[in-house]
Amino acid sequence: MSDLDTYVAHLLADEPSGMKAATLTVPTDEDGKAHERLAMRNSDEMYDVWKTESVKIEGGSCDYELLEHNMPDPGEAFLVAVA
Repeated sequence: MSDLDTYVAHLLADEPSGMKAATLTVPTDEDGKAHERLAMRNSDEMYDVWKTESVKIEGGSCDYELLEHNMPDPGEAFLVAVA
C-alpha cells in the first residue's frame, strides 16, 4: 500500500487518433495504486480510454497509452477530466 493519495498521470500522445499528450493529477485507487484504466469524455460525447502497463506508481507518476478513442461506454475505467 502506498502513502500517496494522488499521482500524476502522463497520457502519452497518440498520432493515429490525433490525441495530444496531457498530464493530470489523479486520486489513487483504494489500495494506493494507480488505476489500470482512465477514461475522459471528449468533445464528441464519447470517451477516450487510456491504459497503463503497471499500476505501480513510480516517482509519483504513471504513464498511460491510448487504448481506444471514441468509445460509447468507458466500462470500468476511472473517469477523469482535464482542467
